[in-house]
Amino acid sequence: GMQASLGQVLSDAAGDTLEIWRGLSQGNLGIYQSSRYSYFSTGNVALSQKLGWYMLNSLALIVLAMLVGGLLGGLIGVAAAASRRPGVSLSLILFSIIGISAPSFLLGMLLQLLELSLYKSTGVRLVPVGGYGWDEHLILPMLVLGARPVAQVARLVYSRTSEVLDEDYVRTARSKGLGERAVWRVHVIPNAAATVLTAIGTSVRFSLSSLPVVEQLFGWPGAGRVLLEMLRTSQTQGATVIILCFGAAILSINVILDMLYLAIDPRLREPVSQLRDEVRW
Repeated sequence: GMQASLGQVLSDAAGDTLEIWRGLSQGNLGIYQSSRYSYFSTGNVALSQKLGWYMLNSLALIVLAMLVGGLLGGLIGVAAAASRRPGVSLSLILFSIIGISAPSFLLGMLLQLLELSLYKSTGVRLVPVGGYGWDEHLILPMLVLGARPVAQVARLVYSRTSEVLDEDYVRTARSKGLGERAVWRVHVIPNAAATVLTAIGTSVRFSLSSLPVVEQLFGWPGAGRVLLEMLRTSQTQGATVIILCFGAAILSINVILDMLYLAIDPRLREPVSQLRDEVRW
């Protein structure tokens, strides 16, 4: 009886998979059945009509979070390395552990409670605690998604910059009379920039895994929130389409980062040029 039930489950799964791929090959992405309790309830609508809008909203949060993580984390890491103080490294490690380990829903609720407490005590509303809009509504979701990238970028940039400052070629450049500003511009900043790209590449998938929770918490109408609702209501085809779109987005971001690597690090351009010469020959 157990073998028969297992065979039936596998047969049903195979049938559902074939049905999903048949629909994708015909351009049918499925129907999104929005819950009537959803804040952005749209009823039953073809996913092909709304998928681009949902993905745009989600990718906007991801890209902004990566930009904030790279910029803020890079500045923190470089400033900590430039200070050369023993207590800075311990503080930065603790900051990184908190930023990487803090759950997104906990950090989001803390920011919402902080905003509500500030409004109750002073009557000043800094940012909305939820909702949709291409304005200050982006701030809190962007901060929550960018917490892990900020911590990870700061830790890696601090470690790499500290190593570069102790390299022999940096000491040689200083001994030859090269100014401190030129040393940082020529030797330190390019290495820090490459480290920022590395940290962002590893942080994208973590931020993407937190995206559905963040969108649900702040009421942001993105693909992550739609994915949660589809999984809850067993809308298999639509959930599969959104997961495939997220996978394509991660691949696209990694390709862009690889292209930026080539633009920043000249050492990586040499093997590429040699390979092009061999292929041309």
